[in-house]
Amino acid sequence: SQILVEGTGFGSVGAGPPRSVVRTFAWDHSGGAFVLAREEPGPSNYRIHVLHDADRAARAGDHATALALYDRVISDDGLDDWFSGAQGRQALAGYAGYRKVVSLAALGDKAGAQAALDALQAAHPPGDPGAPYVGLAQAFWADYDLYGDLTSACAAARAYAAKHGDELLTPLYYGYGNPVYQLEDLCPF
Repeated sequence: SQILVEGTGFGSVGAGPPRSVVRTFAWDHSGGAFVLAREEPGPSNYRIHVLHDADRAARAGDHATALALYDRVISDDGLDDWFSGAQGRQALAGYAGYRKVVSLAALGDKAGAQAALDALQAAHPPGDPGAPYVGLAQAFWADYDLYGDLTSACAAARAYAAKHGDELLTPLYYGYGNPVYQLEDLCPF
């Protein structure tokens, strides 16, 4: 037996865009009670939540799903941008473009990763809200192209991020009710 419970957000603007959480409780015969079996975010039409889903898929090694979701973040006009508007959309698109480079490299698709980097550079010139992620992608790619090692490339990306933390992390902050990115989250390998 299972019970599904869906809870809603915090109800505060400071929490950011709301997202429900679906908890599945399963009957534990040995304990004679329902126990939490699974917890996952509910569906959402907010761009930031699609980005969170993409990052979650990438961390789980499901790069095909991650790539499809990063593409949605970049190009889906039907997603809601919360209060961040066009600037927030461009920043999230820049980050998603960077993560496409990383996911394609993780899949061993060097040509695809190079093409994703080229597209990222073309879409986010200096001064664009997504431009900080171009530098991050370039730092990752310079190392990956030379050594072909994800761990080394992520170390190079994190070293770059350590010098540019605020400009990389601030656009990813969408309130205390949403995941808060740290420097190590920017490159998970």
